[in-house]
Amino acid sequence: MKTLAAITLGLALAAGLAAAGPASAAGRCFRMSRMQGWKPLPDASGFNYRVGLHDYWVAHFSGSCPAIRRPGVHLVNKVANDLICSPVEFDVRVGDQTPGFAPVPCIVSDYHQLSPAEAQALPPKLKP
Repeated sequence: MKTLAAITLGLALAAGLAAAGPASAAGRCFRMSRMQGWKPLPDASGFNYRVGLHDYWVAHFSGSCPAIRRPGVHLVNKVANDLICSPVEFDVRVGDQTPGFAPVPCIVSDYHQLSPAEAQALPPKLKP
């Protein structure tokens, strides 16, 4: 009976990893240390960013984050791990050097890598 339960559990875990593994590993993970630049979206609903030299990504906030459009702001990402594979790990705050302006949290709800065609179609003012 224990063997049957262990086999059932093993199959369930393997199926879950097979379903989640390729999508998360191939299209969802990046290293924060490789982030090279970013530009806010016009409606402050997120930002475009570049990872390495040629990979372009977009992150969307759960709501508008107007602080991201302020002049001279920078992103502050409080991460425990350099590898980002889910929106929960993407803890973004927007800060600047203005006295009294504490970093504003902007909750990332989703992000994904742009296809080469999508990246090429970005207007220069939105391309990091």
